[in-house]
Amino acid sequence: MTRALAVAAALVALLFGWSRGGAVRTDDLGPGTLLRGAQVYPEQRIALRMDHAHPAHRRLRCVRCHRDVPSSESARDLLVPGEEACASCHARDTRPETQPRHGHRANQRWPETETEADQDQDPDRDADQDADQDPDPDQDPDPDPEASPDCALCHLGTPSPTTFAVAPSSFPPPNLRFSHAAHRSTRCLTCHEGVADASLATRAHLPSMRQCFDCHGSEGIGRWAEGAHTECQGCHLQRPDGRLRFGPPNSHAQAAPPRWLHGMDHDPDFLVRHRWVAADHGELCAQCHEESECADCHDGRVRPSRVHRGDFLTTHATAAQRNDPECASCHQTQRFCGECHARLGLAQISAPRARTGRFHPPSFVDAHGEEARRAMTQCASCHVEQDCVACHGALGIGAGFSPHPPGFASRCGRALEQNQRACTICHGDAAALRARCGG
Repeated sequence: MTRALAVAAALVALLFGWSRGGAVRTDDLGPGTLLRGAQVYPEQRIALRMDHAHPAHRRLRCVRCHRDVPSSESARDLLVPGEEACASCHARDTRPETQPRHGHRANQRWPETETEADQDQDPDRDADQDADQDPDPDQDPDPDPEASPDCALCHLGTPSPTTFAVAPSSFPPPNLRFSHAAHRSTRCLTCHEGVADASLATRAHLPSMRQCFDCHGSEGIGRWAEGAHTECQGCHLQRPDGRLRFGPPNSHAQAAPPRWLHGMDHDPDFLVRHRWVAADHGELCAQCHEESECADCHDGRVRPSRVHRGDFLTTHATAAQRNDPECASCHQTQRFCGECHARLGLAQISAPRARTGRFHPPSFVDAHGEEARRAMTQCASCHVEQDCVACHGALGIGAGFSPHPPGFASRCGRALEQNQRACTICHGDAAALRARCGG
């Protein structure tokens, strides 16, 4: 009868838990679940039943099951309890002939895939000291009288009339440096928030970067605890060139910094916002990026197609003539446009031998006055004041082409009082101007 109940329980798991691939994938926990970035915490595959919120489990201290945590000095240590940790309470609930073959031994460590320097510089550690948990880690809780004497009590898998094929779990190591031993004075629930109420502990209960900043804060973010490091390399792995690495060695995983970290989240708006972030916190950008990446994009060699299409060099004049505010959101007209046009010989400030005179169409001489009144700053990005005076200055100073509308002489006195310099640039003698304008 007991065996039939176990098989029935396993079939329920097969229908509701195993039907979508067997184990719970921690990226499939429903909307609103707070997960950690896969660049740091790779996706897990959990084929276990372990209810941390069960009353018998809640009475235990964390180190009662996670026995290796207090001495762990590397994030690569596999700290998921082995069967020997569970057996002290659940030995009578399982039979030797049905023991799963996919368990792991205590003190197991993940295969080495990084350098010893990566492993030995993990500065973090942890052991729980909750007041509401059993102060005696060796005292066994009351066994669950309704526990099923089979592998299905703790494991997901595929049942049959005579066997139970246990599904393997996967707990990839995080791409971090972390020493639980260094954090022994910190309560487990301070970092693993909510795990005591979780029916299944997942990546969502691993520490977030924001939680780390409660002790490792700097530059006005979070708090700083005495002795806590604040450099990025204290937690994050590095490439041989010193930049941060967010995945296995030789991977090209990209970082996903949060918005609260000086607005550094790489959302669609970051394309415009990144120049201010880089200006204020360039040293943080340099943790992941090389200066050549900036140069390649700004020189146009690897410019994203969503910024400007391939033929924009020949069509951008149309957008500029509309005085498109999007241009000014990234470019400084006086500097960026002027320097480029000067190099190409399209501006009056170009070297004489470089001038091509191809910028304005032939008819522009008749329309340039209106354009100048509409957007003088655009004119000034290429032209200097003397360019205007050469044509509009009074005879003897310029060519004598008056820029003033008919009847201007009757009100020129007011203009002279407001800005005498603008008048004398073209007309010269200020005293003669006052007499001419009735001053």
